[in-house]
Amino acid sequence: MLKSKIILPKTLQINQDYELEGECFTALQYWNPHIGQIITVQDINTMIFRAGIKCLSSKKALIHVFERRKFFNNNGFQIILHQALPEKERMEWIIQKTTELGVHRIIPFKSEKSISLEEREKKQKKTCRWPYIALRASEQCRRQDIPAISPFCTFQESLKAAKDSQIKIILWAKNEKIPSLKKFLGQQIKDHQISIMVGPEGGFTHDEIRLASKEGFTPVQLGSRILRTETASIAILSILQFTLGDMG
Repeated sequence: MLKSKIILPKTLQINQDYELEGECFTALQYWNPHIGQIITVQDINTMIFRAGIKCLSSKKALIHVFERRKFFNNNGFQIILHQALPEKERMEWIIQKTTELGVHRIIPFKSEKSISLEEREKKQKKTCRWPYIALRASEQCRRQDIPAISPFCTFQESLKAAKDSQIKIILWAKNEKIPSLKKFLGQQIKDHQISIMVGPEGGFTHDEIRLASKEGFTPVQLGSRILRTETASIAILSILQFTLGDMG
């Protein structure tokens, strides 16, 4: 569970005030709270509510619950996006759009054909904005939580970060013999943590596919078209959410 999710240990009612203390107040801090801000909270019955912050101090907050929302059941799955670092503004776009599509965690990494963080940051430093972009995107789509943005890492470190994922997918468009994503998902069950590895514009090398396969990743293809890396990330998130129930 992400630390930014605010879950009150009680049953909530509309048009009532509630105090946020302890873990709830700690979770609230991830949202850069201020008086008048609208937030999404959950009660002990997994019901989702919208609430406004009425009072705010250094140790607690008072919120007013004004709306109950439909419960979004994601069937227990979590999606981790392993993203090869793209050029220009594309990483910011990927963070924003995949946050809206429910990604749980984003792991930027260096592959053989992608740029390095140093190359990306030469013209203008942008990585410091990544958590802020995730925060604003979470607010915009009224998420309960904010996806975690992991530190930039190597290809091998990104593979190791998927050790707890039951389903591991690496997108590869250079082999017609590998299964399509549609066929692959038809063989899987829903209640899993899913790691998706998306490569750079030039794709993964054969050595990278071999290393990923050793770590349990299955190469799959999205279809006959060659997609930009940001398009591939958004497309596979959309497909997974639709297939596994969050957008059905």
